[in-house]
Formats: sequence, structure tokens, C-alpha cells
Amino acid sequence: MAASESQIEKQVTTYLKKNGIWPVKMSLTSENGFPDRLCIGYNNIFFIELKAPGKKPRPLQKFIHDKIRQFGFDVLVIDEKQQIIDYIKTLKNDESKKD
Repeated sequence: MAASESQIEKQVTTYLKKNGIWPVKMSLTSENGFPDRLCIGYNNIFFIELKAPGKKPRPLQKFIHDKIRQFGFDVLVIDEKQQIIDYIKTLKNDESKKD
């Protein structure tokens, strides 16, 4: 059985917290289409849209994601844990290059 969006969200947020990233739930915003999580860590801010495996963002979500990207922030659409693991490895590598 495929994982649900809530299961993916739990896996991803647990992983982020264990890796020193603060994944703020964005249910506080009244802006429809806004990503699920604002994430802060490794001198970065990025956004995550969580989806059940194989699911894609709705047109309004895509529009909002593109708008956020125009401001220079990453917006990740995550439907499996490995995607966030790979992204965090990139952040860690970028951070270590600054030293």
C-alpha cells in the first residue's frame, strides 16, 4: 500500500528535525495554494509542498510555487522521503564549502 500524504509529511518532518531544520507548518496562512512547510536551516529558507506518492500540485499551487521561486526561494514538491534526504545533503555540502 502506498504511503498517504500525512505519512510522507511525518517522515519528512521527522527527518528535517533530526537534521537541525525547523519545518514550520504553514496552515497559519490564509493564502490558498501556499506550500505546506516553511523550512529554516543551514542558513537557508525553503518551502515544501508535500504530496502522496505520484500526486502533483494543483494549478493554484504551481502558480504560488512559481511566485515564491521568483523571490529566489526553493520550493520542493516532495512525494517520497528520499527527495528531502537528497536536498538536505546538497544544503550540507553547500554549507561545508563556505568554511
